[in-house]
Amino acid sequence: MFTYQFVIIAAVSQLAGNSLAIDCYPNTDVNKADCHAAVDKIVYNKDNRLDTTSKYFDYNSKNCSINLTNPKGASPTKEQVWAAYDMILNQCVTKAGGGDLDTASSIHLNIGNSGTGPYKPYNSDFPYLTESCGLNTNAHDIVKEDCMKAYHSIPMSVEGTFLDENNQEAPSIEKTVGTCTLIFYASDGSKMNATNGQIRPIFEKLVNKCDKQSGVVSVKGGVEGQNGRVYLKIRSSRSCKVQVCY
Repeated sequence: MFTYQFVIIAAVSQLAGNSLAIDCYPNTDVNKADCHAAVDKIVYNKDNRLDTTSKYFDYNSKNCSINLTNPKGASPTKEQVWAAYDMILNQCVTKAGGGDLDTASSIHLNIGNSGTGPYKPYNSDFPYLTESCGLNTNAHDIVKEDCMKAYHSIPMSVEGTFLDENNQEAPSIEKTVGTCTLIFYASDGSKMNATNGQIRPIFEKLVNKCDKQSGVVSVKGGVEGQNGRVYLKIRSSRSCKVQVCY
């Protein structure tokens, strides 16, 4: 099963009474103001409760990245989420950290650094529709025509949305033809509702620009959740020569 590209590095901590059990990461420095700016990017429902359609939330500002996982669809208030992040920032001071939300223990919060190197294109503030190619220089070459064949092998609804092997809209789609594996996915774990008409020209541009190399591009919206974006990825279908293909 496809693993989403952002990595939550905190270990799950246990609740103690009504307080937030916090793990601080002493080797990771963050700026409190930047982290507040990242937290402020979370989009809530009109009643100021967390969007339950999105299962993963990831935002960054400068060198601070915040992650929130909500696999069970809990709906804490904006104030509760803010208070929890503030508890982490106040306890860890200038360091990153994480913990479970005290009012909904299925929600895990994490504060860390923004992605760099091959992970930079997955930052929330990385420009949409900006292709990044050759993130792994050790990857085998891709044949562009294989990528387009993989694209055309994806089932689509009457409306032009992408479907999985069960002919259902899904959070991710993965197809391999020959040398090319394509992966489309919603960053927030909600179902993708982007259409062929929206995605095809973006995908064709990615394939043509990256040529024989791996590549990724983000698309604004295109998902059911309020906190997601669509990523379009191509990579070699063969294992990388040295390290994992991004």
